[in-house]
Amino acid sequence: MKKYYKIPMTERIAKINDISLFDILKDNYPDLYNREKGRVELQYGGTNPGVMTPQLEEAVKEYNQETDLMYVALGVPKYIIAVSTSDDDVKEYATGAKIEISGYGCVLQGREVKQTQAYEYLDKTQNYIGVVNNLFAKEERKELKKTPFQRVVAAITGNKDN
Repeated sequence: MKKYYKIPMTERIAKINDISLFDILKDNYPDLYNREKGRVELQYGGTNPGVMTPQLEEAVKEYNQETDLMYVALGVPKYIIAVSTSDDDVKEYATGAKIEISGYGCVLQGREVKQTQAYEYLDKTQNYIGVVNNLFAKEERKELKKTPFQRVVAAITGNKDN
């Protein structure tokens, strides 16, 4: 049975190609990265870390709304959708890139969503597939062996470098 997950781009313990999602955000969208760092500082910094006053709660709410608008304006998904077919194998939905969770495997349990919720998010997120293809692109391996076509052309032309 497939399971679907909605994982925030700010997740530090989820990695694709050995790079955390948060570092991928940092490398590709530094303004969003700094904005998210500001959210953490706003929520957990200050003189009484972890104490949520009504004023702070309102400030965080406004800050998050502005951040959401920034994600939309930049065309960046705030979350990635992941799919698992077994407990060990979790992949990003569009690219199939393997997601590794370092440390706490139970993190995914809190991120699990229904298939319909995952598809709704994909539908409403503009250019999700294009963006994640760019973010999680794997390096293409160069093939050193000649294809059968290249060998035939080389034999006909007498050119051994083809």
